[in-house]
Amino acid sequence: MTYDILGPTALDYFPCHYGASKLVFRGPRRDLEAPYVAFIGGTQTFGKFIEQPFPLKVEHLTGVPSVNFGQVNAGLDVFVKDAFVQEAARAARVTVLEVLGAANLSNRLYTVHPRRNDRFLRASTELQKLYPEIDFSQFNFTQHMLLHLYLRDEGRFATVRRSLQPVWTRRMRQLIGRLGAQVVLIRVAATDLDTQRPAGASGGPALITDAMLERLSGTVSAIVNVRYQCEKKRAGRWHGVRNVGSRCRKSGGATGGTYYRRTGTSACIGQADEKRMRPAMMWRASLAFKAVNVVPVQSLLIRSGTASNRSATRPKSAT
Repeated sequence: MTYDILGPTALDYFPCHYGASKLVFRGPRRDLEAPYVAFIGGTQTFGKFIEQPFPLKVEHLTGVPSVNFGQVNAGLDVFVKDAFVQEAARAARVTVLEVLGAANLSNRLYTVHPRRNDRFLRASTELQKLYPEIDFSQFNFTQHMLLHLYLRDEGRFATVRRSLQPVWTRRMRQLIGRLGAQVVLIRVAATDLDTQRPAGASGGPALITDAMLERLSGTVSAIVNVRYQCEKKRAGRWHGVRNVGSRCRKSGGATGGTYYRRTGTSACIGQADEKRMRPAMMWRASLAFKAVNVVPVQSLLIRSGTASNRSATRPKSAT
């Protein structure tokens, strides 16, 4: 049994179901008959420990309802195997797909849980031969297992990395091809991200390089990169995030720059000062929406006031 300690008052995620999917999604539940934007991804999209995740903020900025299909610690496999999420994405005006790491997917070296992709199930004979001194029965999670392998021998881990990255690229192409014509990729990562080793809690998608994303540029409408830098951990908590920048690149061209400053605590990019934060993530995602003609430019302007302060418990267009 696993549980999360959320503090004195637990955050209500308004869990809900859609269609025939077996997954539990973050609510409030949206009407899929009305025009909407579909958000597919992992912990960042779901917004664990965050009252207003970025899909909800994009909804406030654009006026277009957002449907949050994020799953905590998700990998690509859970969405590749969920026909309903793919169908809902094809019906959306645009789909925003979070770039997920290469660790939480089944491959020739190891198998993960089909829905909870961060759960390590078993190692293949090939991986056991590569690391004969390792007892794989001690691992329950993929990140723990991969980090242990990396620290044991970086040379042998290069073989693991070379095995995972092509599988990730193929599976991303497979998933993107099932999501419809308008897909925007968004990657949230640290400015000092090390793509050669499994990423930590604040490191961004594990083992994903710029070159891997570049290979997908012809299959998506736009790619949004959000970079952040964590300040030092003091008194048992993260003091915040500084020097946040982002780039939004439409396929075939480049635009963008560095915008705003973001502060937060949860996993370095978490809960923020709602009255002051104008996040680069939502700004550049909105520009990406403009690139695929989702909303007029007038609705993309970030304004102070109620647009940034609507309660997650009473979001606009809730059903």
